[in-house]
Amino acid sequence: MNWRGRPLTDYRTMIDLIASTRTKAGLIVKVRRDKRKYKTGVEIPAKEIEKLNIRRT
Repeated sequence: MNWRGRPLTDYRTMIDLIASTRTKAGLIVKVRRDKRKYKTGVEIPAKEIEKLNIRRT
């Protein structure tokens, strides 16, 4: 895999590339690695998802 022609060889490379992302409108992306383990197959109730601060533009 690669991003903008750079090979994704480790987490630091991926984090640095994602963190350098900018949009024309000036959006700056902040990123950090989450090392926690998560259970798979967990269902999130719709009411919990509605509480998230995510908006489609």
